[in-house]
Amino acid sequence: MKIKFDSSPSSPNENNILKVNYAPSKRPISKWRFRTVLILFLLPFIIFGGYLIYKTAYNLLFINAPGFLIINQITVKASYDGEVEFIKKPGESVSKGEIIARIKNQVIENQYYELSSNLLSVKPSTDQRPSPELLNTAKELYENRLKTYREILSLKDKGAATNAEVSNALSQLNSAEISYLQLKSSSQGSNIAYMPPISDNVRLSELKSILESLVIKAPQSGIVASSLVNEGELINKGSELISIQNDNNIRIEAFLDPDKSRYVVLNKKVRVILPNGQSIEAKIVSFNLQTQRTPADLISPFEKDKLSLVVDLEPIESIPENLRVNYLPVKVIF
Repeated sequence: MKIKFDSSPSSPNENNILKVNYAPSKRPISKWRFRTVLILFLLPFIIFGGYLIYKTAYNLLFINAPGFLIINQITVKASYDGEVEFIKKPGESVSKGEIIARIKNQVIENQYYELSSNLLSVKPSTDQRPSPELLNTAKELYENRLKTYREILSLKDKGAATNAEVSNALSQLNSAEISYLQLKSSSQGSNIAYMPPISDNVRLSELKSILESLVIKAPQSGIVASSLVNEGELINKGSELISIQNDNNIRIEAFLDPDKSRYVVLNKKVRVILPNGQSIEAKIVSFNLQTQRTPADLISPFEKDKLSLVVDLEPIESIPENLRVNYLPVKVIF
C-alpha cells in the first residue's frame, strides 16, 4: 500500500500548483494616532478627577465660604402717574436734593391751571340778576356733574375707574359749582364779593403738591446704579424709577457652614477673593444668630440646598471702582 503525501508549496503564492494572487497588505495603524485618540477620550475624566482632587485639598487646607458684596442702594419710586420726561443715566454722580427725574402729567397740569384761572376770575356780584332759566340750567349742570362724580368715585372703589378719571370729574364738578354759586349770589342781589368754596382751595393745594412731587430729587448723594425706566415711557404711581448707590457703606455677607462656626470671631481678619482674582483684607463685624438658606446663585447645581451661618464683614482695604457692584459674588477665606 502506497501513501502519497501532497508536497509543500514552493511559494506562498502557490496552492496545489495553482497560482494564488493576494491583495496588497493594509497599512499598519500608527501608534501616535492610537495614543492621541486614547488621550482625547480620557481627557475629560482626567480633568474632572483633577478638579475633585483640587477642591478636596483646598477645602482641607483652607476654610472658605461664598459671599456677596453688598452696597447701600436706594430705589426711588414715582409719586404719581405720568410720562417720564427726564431721568439721570447710570454712572452719573448726583448730590442730595439734585433733580434726578421729571414726570409730566398733562391732566393734572390742565386741572391746576383751569382751577387757578377760575379762582382768579371770580368777581364781586353786581345788581344785574340772572334769569331764573339760566339759574336753573346752572343748577341742573351742577347736580348732573355731582352725580357723575359720585358714580365715577364708586367705580374707582371697585377698580373700574382710574385716578385721572376721578380727577377730571372733580374738576368739572368744581367748575359747575363755581358757576352755579356765582349765579345764585347774583340772583339774590348781594353786593358781597363771591368767596370760592374751601374745597376749591384745598383741591388747588393738592394739585400743586402733586405737580411738585413730579419733580424727583435725590434722597442722598451717590452714583446712579441703574435707571429702571426710559424717557418717554408711561408709568404708574409707585413704579420704580432709579437706584442710587452710596459707596461709603460697603459690606460683605459670607455664608459659612454651621459646623465651622468656631472660625467666626469678632474683629478677626479674613481674606476676600474678588472675581478678578485680587484679594483684599476684611474683618468680621457681626453674625446672625439664626441660620438661613444659602442663595442658589452661590452653590453648585449639583449641591442640595443647605443652611448657612451669615457673617457680616467690613472691608479694610479699598475695593476697585470697577468692582463696586451690588451683589457681586466673592469668596471669603477664614
